[in-house]
Amino acid sequence: HLSAFGCFGRGPFQDFGPSALKQLEQHRTPAHASLTNRPLVTGHTMQAQLAGAETAQQQESQPAQRPQSQLNNCGARPIDAESAGPETVQQLQSQPVQDVASCCERRSDEPAPLPVLGVLKLTPEKGCSIVLALAQQLQGCFDFLIVAGDPKVAEVLSPQSNVTVIEPQDDIDKVLSRVCLVLAPSLWFESWGMVVTEALLRGLPCIVSDAGGLPEAGLGICPVCPVAPIEIPTDSEGTPIWAMRQYPKQDIWPWVTAIQQTMQPVVFADLSRRCRQAGHNFLEQGAQLELPGLLSWLESLCD
Repeated sequence: HLSAFGCFGRGPFQDFGPSALKQLEQHRTPAHASLTNRPLVTGHTMQAQLAGAETAQQQESQPAQRPQSQLNNCGARPIDAESAGPETVQQLQSQPVQDVASCCERRSDEPAPLPVLGVLKLTPEKGCSIVLALAQQLQGCFDFLIVAGDPKVAEVLSPQSNVTVIEPQDDIDKVLSRVCLVLAPSLWFESWGMVVTEALLRGLPCIVSDAGGLPEAGLGICPVCPVAPIEIPTDSEGTPIWAMRQYPKQDIWPWVTAIQQTMQPVVFADLSRRCRQAGHNFLEQGAQLELPGLLSWLESLCD
């Protein structure tokens, strides 16, 4: 149990939910959106760009097609009643449908900054292709704050006008205080995903991939989006060949829909409160564990 080892620090933790909610109320992101088809950068293209391939722009140039069987007539999946209370669902579904273009046009003369989506820490294995595609699709509606220590990742993302890339920070509060929502689109089987739990402790909802322990790190509160995991071939002895890893093409529409629905003020306010409470409950459970007994049990496994 990570919290038993004090991995998440000691409270009190700042609550960034209210300030994030204020931004959302100013911008009124639509619950549903009729999204335009734009060329998207997917896994294969991202791999080529990070490798410096000249043919990167020739790959995956076809606009992504929305799976109409899973979408309603306004281009978004229906609200999930399990991730929001009945009253929240009813309020959302009663709102008039607006599209992203009209939403962004209405906001263009507003002085307040756009809501910011955060990703910490981004690498190709942690979903760089998904983040780039989302930044392209949601330009003008959301800004992105990306923590990335890899210069190649920064080079790929920097041309996007709605993306700010920063170096890893010692104080996570300096990053989380600037965002409204945290994305964890990892394609790698994470053992946990500490930044997700750290965000929840501060009242910031997260959207996570279904890879590895990320859903568990979301404490059963965070929306979960499916991804196609990294493909790693093996040699004749079954040893993984990391240098030959492949990044499959990804479907970003579940992410777009989850972002739009989560960023509705009525949904966000409820989710922020539940995330913070779940985070603190998680720490309290860890504090009740007998750490010496846990260490003795771990040592016994080595005998």
